[in-house]
Amino acid sequence: LNGAAPMTTMVAEGKAGGSVFAGRDSALLKTMADNNPALANAVRERLGGRFMPLQGAVVLRQGGAVVGAVGVSGATSKEDEQIAKAGAAAVDGGEKLA
Repeated sequence: LNGAAPMTTMVAEGKAGGSVFAGRDSALLKTMADNNPALANAVRERLGGRFMPLQGAVVLRQGGAVVGAVGVSGATSKEDEQIAKAGAAAVDGGEKLA
């Protein structure tokens, strides 16, 4: 995003990495982290700090298997998620991978 701080690239990567690891969109991981911060901290430590349970990443699936994720940072969390969904749709030619 234009004007976003350089650290947002690491945040976006952490959102996507956490989503791939858990097989869940990061909005769900945010809820999990809010409800169980000890678990979120344990996962973050296990992944070497590359886990950001914040809204803004969506999982890419193909044939039911997780094949990646799109993570976005630099806007509001809601906007990050909308942009991630648009990115996921672009990867699959107009539709989020199913």
